[in-house]
Formats: sequence, C-alpha cells, structure tokens
Amino acid sequence: MATIAYKSDDEYSTISYKGDIGFVDFDKYKSVYSYNPNEESDIVVISVPFPLIEGKPKSGFVGETVVDSITIENTTNETVELWSIKIYDSKPEDSFTLSLMKPPTACSDLQYVEEFMESFSLEDRMLQPGRPLTVWLTCKPKEIGLHTSAVHFNVGDDNIGRLVFVLAEDKVSQSLASSRPFHRNRRKKAPAVDVGFVGGSRPMRDSYSIFRHKLLSYPIPRDEDMRDYDMESVTMKRRGPHFLSLHVPGLAERRPSLVDGDHIFAKLATTYASEIITPYQGYIHRIEAEEVFLKFDKEFHDNHVGRNLYNVQFAFNRMGVRRLYQAIEATESLDGEILFPSVISSTRNIQAAVLAPLNSCMLNKEQTSAVEKILGCEGGAPYVIHGPPGTGKTRTLIEAIIQLHIMRKDARVLVCAPSNSAADHILEKLVSQQNVEVQEHEIFRLNALTRLLDDVNPSCLRFCNVEDNAFKCPLLRELRRYRVIISTYASAFLLYAQGIKRGHLSHIFLDKAGQASEPDTMIPLSHLLRKETVVVLAGDPRQLGPVVFSKDAERYGLGRSYMDVGVKF
Repeated sequence: MATIAYKSDDEYSTISYKGDIGFVDFDKYKSVYSYNPNEESDIVVISVPFPLIEGKPKSGFVGETVVDSITIENTTNETVELWSIKIYDSKPEDSFTLSLMKPPTACSDLQYVEEFMESFSLEDRMLQPGRPLTVWLTCKPKEIGLHTSAVHFNVGDDNIGRLVFVLAEDKVSQSLASSRPFHRNRRKKAPAVDVGFVGGSRPMRDSYSIFRHKLLSYPIPRDEDMRDYDMESVTMKRRGPHFLSLHVPGLAERRPSLVDGDHIFAKLATTYASEIITPYQGYIHRIEAEEVFLKFDKEFHDNHVGRNLYNVQFAFNRMGVRRLYQAIEATESLDGEILFPSVISSTRNIQAAVLAPLNSCMLNKEQTSAVEKILGCEGGAPYVIHGPPGTGKTRTLIEAIIQLHIMRKDARVLVCAPSNSAADHILEKLVSQQNVEVQEHEIFRLNALTRLLDDVNPSCLRFCNVEDNAFKCPLLRELRRYRVIISTYASAFLLYAQGIKRGHLSHIFLDKAGQASEPDTMIPLSHLLRKETVVVLAGDPRQLGPVVFSKDAERYGLGRSYMDVGVKF
C-alpha cells in the first residue's frame, strides 16, 4: 500500500497484495467489462482479453484450452518498465495462466512444446516505444460453468486491472442450450388492485413517523410493468402456523424483483366472470430461492386448503427508492468539497497522528501511514484508501477505528458497508481484536428492521437491539451513547430518522465504497455530515461497481459509484 496524490490534492492510500475476487455473478457485474483502454493510462494501452461476444462470455469445452492474447503498447517516446503482470485470483482456482509464448497445439513440434513455459505472473519487462509486447492468457476449464479471473498490470506508476470471463461447457450442455433469450408470454393485463382488499400482516418494524415528515410527496408510478408477472391458478403451501409459501418462477433471475417487506395481492381463481371476489394482501417475510413466505389476514390462512387455486398480482415497495430520492434532495446542504472533491484545487496537508502501540497490529508501513493520516484528518474532502480486492483495505479501516476508540474517548464513529454480510464481518473483526476489549455498551450493530434473526451469527446478537423476536432501532438517548455504530448504507437512514443530528459523528467510514451507487452513499452522508466530520472511503473503483438492474438507470450513470465519479480516479 502506498500514499499517492491524484488529480485532486487530497491524500490517497493504495494497498497491493494478492487478493481473492470472491464469487462474481456475470449477469450482475458484466457492466464492469466496459473498459476503455485508451483512457486508462497516459503511458500504455492494454487490450481486453476474451472480449464479450454479443454480450456473452467466450465459451470453451471442459478439458480443452481457451487462449487469447493481451497486447501491451508503450504510447510514449521513452522506455517504460513493466514491473509485473499477475493473476490475483481465479475461480475455479488456478484455471488461468500467463505466458510469453503462444500455448502449443496438437500440431506444435516437440522442441516448441519443451520450450513453452507458463506461470501465474510475469515480472520485469521493458516496453520499448513502437514495439508492443504480446502476452498470452490461457484458460483450462476444469468444470462446467463460468470461469473468472482478475489480471493486474503494474506498469510505470500505473496499476491497471482486467476482469476476465470464460464460459466452460460440454457437448451435452451446449446441445441443450436455448437459442433464444428468456421470454414470458404476455397475458391480458388485469387492472392493478388499488382499493377493496383485505390487508395482510406486515413484518415487524418500528414506527416511521419520525422519518415520514421528511419525505416529499413523490409520485408513485403505476405497476404496469409488474402485470407481466401476474400468476393465474397457482397453489400455495402451508409453512408452519403463520406462513403460506408461493413458488415464483424467474425470481432467482429477478423477474420479478422482490424483497422482504414487499406485498402481493391474491384471490381465489374463479371461472365465473361476474363473480366478485375480494383480494387479500400478503406481505413477504422471507425469500428462499424462488419461494416467498407470505403472511395474510388471519381469515385467509384459516380458509386456505392445499387444493385452492389463486390469481396473484405483484406490487412494488418503493420505500427504499424514496430514501434514495430523499438523500439526494438533502445533499443541497453539503459542501462542494464533499460532493465534488476532485475539483478542489487547494492543497490539504494532513499531519500524521501518533498511534497507540498495539501488539495485535499486523499492518505494513503504508497501511500504518494511512491510519496515522486518518487520525490526523480534520474534516474536508474524503480520505480515500483504494487497491485491488483482498489487499487489506478493510483491515486498515479496522485498525483506524480501534485507534480512535483507544486514543479519543470523544470520538463517535459510523461504519457503513453495502451488504449485511460485509457489515457483520466488520463487527466480528472489531470485537475479536486481541488486547483491545470493546464493551457491549460501546458498539452497536444497526440492522434493517425487516432482517431475520436467523441471518445473524448468534454471537453477534448481543451487539444488536432485539425486541419481540425482531430487530428494532433504539431510542435516541441510547443511540447517542454508542461510540461505534455499524450498519449498511441503506439502514443508516434510521439514525437521522430517530433524531441523530449533524455533528454527533466525528468519523464516517464507508467500506467497499466502489460497490455503492451515489444515492446509496448519500444516505449516511446527506443528513449526518458537517464540515468537521472526517469521511473515509475504502474500495476499488476499478473492480465491481454498483449493481443496477435498470438499463436506463445504468445508461444515465447510476452504475458508477461516488468513489469513482466524485473522486475521479
């Protein structure tokens, strides 16, 4: 990791170790494949290996070799040093290799085969002007499915990455593949249910009265698009004493897209057009693969039998979207140094702070320097820590939070992550630190009110607020007592909804900031930040960006993170 200066004069920290790219869902993250080699660097142009074919990964057969070349061209008039090309990680493991020679084929002679060498990294090459270097990237599929690799190029002062996809098939799977994209036959659209239904049982949650008055009256679009997913003459199964389950084909592919807390309308199917049947509203309490667990009015459950057939309509719960709109509206009160840090021309000198000696600290010199400067910050533009996946960015944040906890008793810290699993990971790391005991009354894990208790590690529940078998947001006086609060970006709205004011938090840490959209990032910032608050972003804007399912929204820029757009790497 190194601290470097970019287009703005703020401080940045970069971490560089071998990492783990984790599971990559191509359908969710293929937008990251939109590389523009001519704009990535001022000294080289690196081609894109295994480009998509009609929006799909290149395919190959299990047991065979799939090869593509990577061209690295020096665009300057001087020699440039290529420090390294490394495969940071592959899924499945070791399925990709690098070589300077094209891999041999069945027609290659024995001498060529004996001279051929491949490895997971290449180092110390000189790039001459006008003489492109060709490197070969080889995939050897081991099993059916998507093979993924992250390749990192360290050339001159630049670090450039490529995410690679190869789809492995066998002869049978290829013969069974559909030649046409998924299509659901359109039914005659039934009118949306607006009035005259029996209400269902909503998942347990706190009162939103404190938050409602802050929301503008945003118009609610009609659910015309959802009519394509209406279901006719379907059955439901009893799931314990309180729930009915409904199988929804296509749900795993988000057709339709449903989350806990959404609702549907169901009524008995009838063959008589003139018969009027009152629909019942059912709320989604749990989703498992393509099955949703629903809770309706008690009368609906009492009258249900397994052979009943129902007509079902889906509806959106737009509360999450309203929070994003509301957060964006509130950014008018933020300083331009926060909204557009890359255009700030003034130089900021950060005085490194002295750290408390901790035997458990396992940071290297660059990571330690980043922690010292985070403690030395006094507000202003965000301090940014960036680097490839698995390189210790979160570890550096954990150390900074621990140092604040020890050195500054008046510090009040909010830590946000884009997912519950990432936020839980931060909590587990904080409470497992050796030689540093974090008390239960000092740290709090703020959960979404609709999250299920079963999703949380039982050892972490003591840091949560649970009432009546459901997560609740504590009262304001209790929230103000905690020195460290951990939540997702979306759940941070509960803090200002409950009454936390600007200036209460001294530090806001946003982990995996490259994966959060700009509106998501504004949820914790727009109402809780003031000029003196220190904001720290950690992530990798060159890797996986925000997940956006709307093509229109992605086209207009929602697929780029605040870390990418605001800081402009």
